[in-house]
Amino acid sequence: MIRRAFAVFVVHLLSLPTTAHADGALAGFDAFVEEVMAEWQVPGMVVGAVRGDDVILARPYGFVDEDGTLPVTERTLFHLGSITKSFTVTGLGMLADEGRLDWDATVRTYLPEFELVDPRATRDVTVRQLVTHTSGLPCHDVLWYADTFNREQLIRRLRYLKLTESPGTRFQYNNLMFMVAGAVAGRVAGTSWEDFTRERVLKPLDMSDTRLSIAGFRSAGDIAQPYILNSTGRVPVDLRDTDAIAPAGGVYSNLADMIRYLRFHLNKGRVEERTLIRRNTVEELHTGVIGASDDLKFNELSISRYDMGFFVTRYRGERLVHHPGVINGYKGRLSLVLDCDLGIVVLSNLSGSNRAPTIVTFALIDRLLGLEPIDWPARFRTVGRADRERTFARKKRAKRETLRPRDPAPPAYALADYAGRYVHPGYGSIDIAVDVNIRNRLTGSFNGKVFSLVHVNGEIWRVAKATWPIRRRLKVTFADDGDGKVGALKAAVADGPTYRFTVGDVTFRKIGS
Repeated sequence: MIRRAFAVFVVHLLSLPTTAHADGALAGFDAFVEEVMAEWQVPGMVVGAVRGDDVILARPYGFVDEDGTLPVTERTLFHLGSITKSFTVTGLGMLADEGRLDWDATVRTYLPEFELVDPRATRDVTVRQLVTHTSGLPCHDVLWYADTFNREQLIRRLRYLKLTESPGTRFQYNNLMFMVAGAVAGRVAGTSWEDFTRERVLKPLDMSDTRLSIAGFRSAGDIAQPYILNSTGRVPVDLRDTDAIAPAGGVYSNLADMIRYLRFHLNKGRVEERTLIRRNTVEELHTGVIGASDDLKFNELSISRYDMGFFVTRYRGERLVHHPGVINGYKGRLSLVLDCDLGIVVLSNLSGSNRAPTIVTFALIDRLLGLEPIDWPARFRTVGRADRERTFARKKRAKRETLRPRDPAPPAYALADYAGRYVHPGYGSIDIAVDVNIRNRLTGSFNGKVFSLVHVNGEIWRVAKATWPIRRRLKVTFADDGDGKVGALKAAVADGPTYRFTVGDVTFRKIGS
């Protein structure tokens, strides 16, 4: 009863009308959400739904941390992760409307310092390809996950990263290219991406609580604490600093502000009587143009496509424009069922294998559109079992690939000969030293992330203990410099265990000992 009374207060606070017909569709929904949260160990969550100008639902659930003392409210801030991308393309769309930006102009038109490893790609990549993930550059997330380089340094290091496709030919999800898109927006506007987004998007939408930096997030009085769900259960994690790639994943917001953002997109760029972005530009953002793989294999969903900042699919026959938001300790989902004028946002403070935001989103769509109910919790239990089986198989395969043979060849060099600094012009440095505590082991540091190496066979070693983004069981191979000395090491540092778009081995050259 207290929660329902508080929900009414939230809607009143937002000063938005509600729709009475939704009452029946939402009968028992609070209990459903709480059951889903309990099953997936979610500490806190907010759920909002809008139909046109009407707020159908605006409810907080749970607590800001696992102590359970402070409840989540409509003002509690969550990290949005990649939902941020829709903010960046919205801003770029405004610049396009004003004739200051051409989606199909080359990136170097606005950012002359932009450079990729291939001169042709450098010359040809367009702004549109940045925001449709078709630049030709695969993930390379480890570059910003290293927490070493600022935005300008990241842009300069792009020229040393491997391309795997020609521009415009294949979808490869890429946060770094969205970072570049944000830099383009700032350059065209004569300011930073942060200031431009604040002035042109947040202020006109009255999203006064929304933050664009980790410092702003930390200083807010009401924030959800981050957790991750893994094979051992729910564990707290540190906040992930995304300032360097903020245009790709650096917005922090809450239920009250995201309700306004949903209405803005449903109203095709209008806020009350003011047009912030042209209707046809918004519609362009909501139209899929490139095939994109999806990890959800349900008959109710069609093959996904991606446009600028949004995935586009069909859910049970209805056109669904959406984007997940996942970052350390947070998982959410923004969804627009456009032909039904319905918008939904779900935010939670639990990442990892948490499927609750998607379950709640699908169940809410079913209820509000009057569709035959589907037991989505049961469906995702099946998906969860399949995920666990794949994870187990992947770990087993990785263990087999780095298993020490019965009669391994010894290292070709004394342990001290491996010590030194190994450098890649894009990824930075790996420092190798002899482990003084454990016999026949090496220790390493990748841009400050510590790990240990055990010998496998010949010049092949494997990571035994590590700090992400260096992965446990990562294979590291040392190479001769041609003069009988250790001259390089190779490792697939750029490839996460579940990445679809991989880079392969990256070579770090030894520069000293």
